[in-house]
Amino acid sequence: MTPDNRNLLLAVVMSILIVIGFEFYFTKTRPPAPAPTPSAGAPASGAPSATAPSASAPG
Repeated sequence: MTPDNRNLLLAVVMSILIVIGFEFYFTKTRPPAPAPTPSAGAPASGAPSATAPSASAPG
């Protein structure tokens, strides 16, 4: 194996190890996702909306 091939192989292996280590470390330190909360301001399904009706363009 020539020195150039050996250096290329070492660079590829080290790069893969760095990426795997990065993913392994940051998946353990990632904070948990917040629980979804129901929005308090949302109207009930049968209630009319508080927005004004849209006017049609005169024409």
